[in-house]
Amino acid sequence: MYKNQLQELAQRICFNLPSCSCIREGPDHAPRFKATVNINGETFESPTFYSTLRQAEHAAAEVALTTLANRGPSKALAARVLLRKQNGNEDLTFDILTNITLMFEIIIRF
Repeated sequence: MYKNQLQELAQRICFNLPSCSCIREGPDHAPRFKATVNINGETFESPTFYSTLRQAEHAAAEVALTTLANRGPSKALAARVLLRKQNGNEDLTFDILTNITLMFEIIIRF
């Protein structure tokens, strides 16, 4: 799911692992959750409240991954991670391209 893909992206581009926090509201028999994900000092929030904590965390991770895929120096890598999630594609070619992209990003930073 998106939470795992966001963790993978963070590891590949040498960010700290993302951290999640949660807001719980509503009665005990019908709680609602809204989550935020913090990655590399940026905070991303789930768009709405969800009936489970897991759904809220994954929604926040999806927002983070989608946002990162559309901007910044990790754009190409984030887009590939997101595309991999959407297509269910887990092949060696993806891993090789991802590692090459990561190497270029590291070289550009230094």
